[in-house]
Amino acid sequence: MTRRSKIIIAVVIIFFLVLLAMLFLLKPPSAAPAPSPAANSNVNKGSSLNVTTNPRGNINIGTSGTNAQAAPAQADEKTGLKNTARSFAELFGSFSTEGNFQNIVDSEYYMTASVKAWAETNVVEMRAKPRTGEFSGTTTRAIFEPVVTAYDKAAGTATVTVKTRRIETGATIGNQNVYYQDLTLEFVKVGDGWKVNRFTWGAK
Repeated sequence: MTRRSKIIIAVVIIFFLVLLAMLFLLKPPSAAPAPSPAANSNVNKGSSLNVTTNPRGNINIGTSGTNAQAAPAQADEKTGLKNTARSFAELFGSFSTEGNFQNIVDSEYYMTASVKAWAETNVVEMRAKPRTGEFSGTTTRAIFEPVVTAYDKAAGTATVTVKTRRIETGATIGNQNVYYQDLTLEFVKVGDGWKVNRFTWGAK
């Protein structure tokens, strides 16, 4: 083999070595392997991801599952008691001689069976009496939020006090008497609702 042939072979080998080196350097790095499901098992166990959008287009992200706080199972019964006490006090406590005791009849919806029986008997007796004297009436309004002074969910009993402002009106214009009076209501649970089982007006 001549010297010239040796030089040519050496140049060819060097060329291939340079080419291989360039290919190795220019090869893109391989992507990192995705984490296996087991890697995140401790983070996501017992919960799921909720993604929602509000009317403004903002994204709300939260988790739900075994660790999420459960929503209240029922409405606040004490709030219902207060609303019932207010309605009963204003309806039952407002009347006039021309109303013919309709306020008591309308209030029977809020009464237990025993109190309703008392109301029906008294309305019949009072309507049977002849009307005497001039016009008079009383308007009752609750002036503060009723207060639950006793509450026993297991026994189904509760007591609520309503502070009222009462206005007595006579036939003469301007003949009014304003006074404040507490109404104490004792409730019992009947089915899904609360009924008035006893009521007591406080001193004027």
